[in-house]
Amino acid sequence: MHSPSVNSRDQGPITTGPGALFVRNQFCTTIPLPTKQMYPDVVGRVAIVTGANSGIGLEACRQLVSLGLSHLIMAVRSLEKGHAAAQQVKLSVPSGHATKIEVWQVDMESYESIQAFARRCSSELGRLDMAILNAGLAHQKFSTLATTGHEPTVQVNHISTSLLAILLLPVLRDKSPANTPGRLAITSSLTAHLADFALRDKRPLLEAFDQPDNWLGDRYAQSKLLNQLFVARLSTLVDADKVTITLVEPGLVKGTGLFREMPGGALLKGVMHVVGRPVNQGAATYLDAVLAHGKEAHGSYVMNCKLAPYCHWYYDDKDGTRYKNAIWEETLKVLEFAGVEQVIRSME
Repeated sequence: MHSPSVNSRDQGPITTGPGALFVRNQFCTTIPLPTKQMYPDVVGRVAIVTGANSGIGLEACRQLVSLGLSHLIMAVRSLEKGHAAAQQVKLSVPSGHATKIEVWQVDMESYESIQAFARRCSSELGRLDMAILNAGLAHQKFSTLATTGHEPTVQVNHISTSLLAILLLPVLRDKSPANTPGRLAITSSLTAHLADFALRDKRPLLEAFDQPDNWLGDRYAQSKLLNQLFVARLSTLVDADKVTITLVEPGLVKGTGLFREMPGGALLKGVMHVVGRPVNQGAATYLDAVLAHGKEAHGSYVMNCKLAPYCHWYYDDKDGTRYKNAIWEETLKVLEFAGVEQVIRSME
């Protein structure tokens, strides 16, 4: 357990320059890999990991079961790929442990699939201790989804992730052990701190991201900024005694396939091999987020396993406040079909 530290909302913006911060994170920081000595109380717990069939999500699944997790839900878009990944995860189950590993489908580009997944969690799980929302993507060419009408990167990384997070809140509250808040960790990114938001004054804001003439090529960073500011506000409306929410930054991790669409694939792969953090260290940040921190971390951005500042927009009382309000109000409006405001009120 970490010693108490200052919550993200009580810190000021990061003052270290982006270059120095990148070097410090990627070359001067080693994330400790999880051990049973670090996390002795994982046996008996139940966890969900989304985007669990590859990359950081798959490695987080391996690490959780290696510590003796009793029940793992691997949430994936492709059941075929999910079942293949589950066979790999089973190899990490300690001898003598009867870990239950299930593969459930959730398509983050489909509201119906997300709602069905949340309903299944509510109806079929007798216990749920933690959920790690890792699924994400980074498109390099503009398009919109036939299912929702939104640009895919913003859809998956912000809108759909926000919907799933909200729908899982009462499940985590009701199915975690008595007097123990459920844990919800949502993948964030340092790119949110560097995002160029030239669209911030457009209204409706979310619709502006769906226009081809507004394509700036950095949708990943923008989507992570949208989500960071939304979740920061969401956490203020959720009782930390019911569910503890954290935004976790795993670092630039090699071998994930996240940026596989970027041009110059061979060159990029070579660069990532040099500067990227090993996938096991990236996954270890997820376990730190759901297992190592207490209620002091509720609503915080966790970088290098420490509570760190939000992006500078969060602390901007003028433009930042207008921007945060637009993100919050428009996201709730997009998701009103799912009754998200009623769910949020039930978590106060």
